[in-house]
Amino acid sequence: MAERYHLPVGLLNRLRCTAEHLKPRTNGGRESLDNIVAACVFCNQTRHKMRDVLSPVAYQQRVRRRVEARKWHPLECHPLLR
Repeated sequence: MAERYHLPVGLLNRLRCTAEHLKPRTNGGRESLDNIVAACVFCNQTRHKMRDVLSPVAYQQRVRRRVEARKWHPLECHPLLR
């Protein structure tokens, strides 16, 4: 895919699907279906690096606003997100 869209492999890795714990394991979150959702690597890492970690709902709203404004993933990724 990287060759097809002329993107660096590192950029595609950012979009790789991961298991996101809504309540982090470090805070008592469990390995259960109601606590795990699919998220790209970037979203998963970004949420937990924030000084004040947002609730899952607040973070989802933040991501949606930024995606709509085309300010979430680099512009090179936008053709992949259609």
